[in-house]
Amino acid sequence: MNTETLTETPPGIDAAPEPPFQWPVFWRRWWILLTGFIGVLGFDQVVKWLVVTRLLPGESWHVLPSVSSFIRVTHSFNTGAAFGMFPMMSDIFLGLAILAVIAFVIYYPQLPAHAVFSRIGMGIITGGAMSNAIDRLSRGHVVDYVHVQFTPQFANISNFADHAIVLGMLALVVEQSVFEYRETRAQAAGAAAVEPLADDSPAEETHADAGLPPADMVAAAPESDPDGEMSDRSSSS
Repeated sequence: MNTETLTETPPGIDAAPEPPFQWPVFWRRWWILLTGFIGVLGFDQVVKWLVVTRLLPGESWHVLPSVSSFIRVTHSFNTGAAFGMFPMMSDIFLGLAILAVIAFVIYYPQLPAHAVFSRIGMGIITGGAMSNAIDRLSRGHVVDYVHVQFTPQFANISNFADHAIVLGMLALVVEQSVFEYRETRAQAAGAAAVEPLADDSPAEETHADAGLPPADMVAAAPESDPDGEMSDRSSSS
């Protein structure tokens, strides 16, 4: 009687239950992203709330008077991207920020375990993007407060979320570059390892090198008896 392998669960037999959700496994995978996200989002929103409630638009606060000519806190806002770029594209950047957060959350589980800087980068990028997105939704603009005066004629006002996004992008680029460099070196080392080893043994000595006649002539030469007379192999008895 032929037997067949069952591919489905027979009737009346319950399938094996799925493993229950385990918080330790979830936390080990997502804690870096969540820590970066909550840290940047929370800090940036708290500082923005303090700036909006304590300072008038355009008013500055000299946190460290010794460096106030270079950096200080100034209440400002913009409707564009990070560091005040493209001020007329607020809605577009709001949509891009939300899409970026969703894309990073989807891609995050696919990161290898050793990609620590990429995980940190994704965490602070999503936190900064979401913080600015909250500003656009609640206020219609992004609150800026980090006032850096490079020269008397050139200054820039940004926020902590902007800097977190930039640092996160740098972390992703640097770690990806390091991975590609290591992979290239590993491939080169593997290719070198599989190449046949050079034969370092000396070449066999040929008949010509030894001063002997060619091998075919030696094989064809007639044999001689001990007295020096030639023996004829072809003679018949």
